[in-house]
Amino acid sequence: SLPQEGISNADIIYECTTEGLVTRLMAVMSDYESVKSLGSVRSTRPCFLELAMGHNAIIAHAGASTAAYEMIDKYRIDNLDGVNMYLPDGVFYRDEKRLETMSYEHTMMTSGRGIVSGIAYRKYLAESESSEKSAFRFADSLSDKATPSGKADKISFNYSADNRIDYIYDKENRVYLRYQYSGKPHIDGANSKQLAFTNVVVLSCIHTPSGDAERHTNIKLTGEGNGYLFTNGSIFPVIWKKSSESSELKLYYPNGEEAILNPGKTFINIVSESIFSDLKTE
Repeated sequence: SLPQEGISNADIIYECTTEGLVTRLMAVMSDYESVKSLGSVRSTRPCFLELAMGHNAIIAHAGASTAAYEMIDKYRIDNLDGVNMYLPDGVFYRDEKRLETMSYEHTMMTSGRGIVSGIAYRKYLAESESSEKSAFRFADSLSDKATPSGKADKISFNYSADNRIDYIYDKENRVYLRYQYSGKPHIDGANSKQLAFTNVVVLSCIHTPSGDAERHTNIKLTGEGNGYLFTNGSIFPVIWKKSSESSELKLYYPNGEEAILNPGKTFINIVSESIFSDLKTE
């Protein structure tokens, strides 16, 4: 399905395991209207819906697992579904160039204009009526207020034997450059830019197999667990907390204070406990 398109426009990106050793991304965008192409769009899972609800977001997807559809109905989540929902032409579309080289399921795309059209057709509120939900706390300016536990110019962990993730710190621009599949730059195919993030977060969550035929993975996001925040080339141990399926995800320093992220793009890696324990920094 590579390259993905349009994801460098995201404010926050989440990566979660969906089935077997395969991961998918959810891009959270506040300024989505001008994005020319975004995709490929795939089916959603309960973990992404839980995270999206924490941002009070409208979620665009192409189908869903049975459990995810049940959650959409339970919480009446505003969503745009490219598979099982009637929407006007252009909200989603099949990319002809991708059809030449990829399987059919990797070719569904959307765009800022398409999302705007879908929101208008479904009569969803494009802006929140309240600001009570805030998944993370950001500083007003780039700072080094908290005390780090060490330096982290490189972060490495493995989602699978074939997919090692690396973040390399660019000291000049004060961002982490993302690499995937054992050293390959993670590129946005729409502009050929490598993904770069001011904040990288890695959170340890309990992963269990669902037992269904598709080998879907269940991720426990309610409760609390351990994690790391990487920013300014430094590492900060954090504790994540989420009180319910629909509540926002919060990060705290070990002393109980809410963690403060630096202003900028943020990547949230949701990993299993074993992957988290094997994470390496340099």
